[in-house]
Amino acid sequence: MDWREKLHRFFKLRAIEQTSPEIATAEHERECQTYFTDVVTPSLEAFSSELRALGRTASLSLQKRRAHITVKDLTRTEFEWAVESKCGPHGWAAYPVETVHSGRGKQIVEGRFDTPHCEAAHLLDLLTTSYIWRIRQPDH
Repeated sequence: MDWREKLHRFFKLRAIEQTSPEIATAEHERECQTYFTDVVTPSLEAFSSELRALGRTASLSLQKRRAHITVKDLTRTEFEWAVESKCGPHGWAAYPVETVHSGRGKQIVEGRFDTPHCEAAHLLDLLTTSYIWRIRQPDH
């Protein structure tokens, strides 16, 4: 996002905040859904496709404001990762969530993106880094 886009986004958000909470929430939900449609879903689909080409089984679960990927090596789940979101009258946020499987059970780890609206290339880089790091863990 360049400086002009940031400036326009600021004034758009400012105008939205001056409406009712219901109208503001609905507008933020539309923006969030657009982000999932335009950035998150295509990114996870591209990542899944690449992993399939490398011999893994990758499946996606797409919901209104949540996209989840599960990667398996044969029958063993080796990676679960999602982008989830929250919307309200003061804005919306998307964030990564990883499900970690280990000998100690299953743990949900919520993270955050460096920028409020992570671009596709950055999202794919984070996803790839998380995947590689996770499958290198000895207890996984």
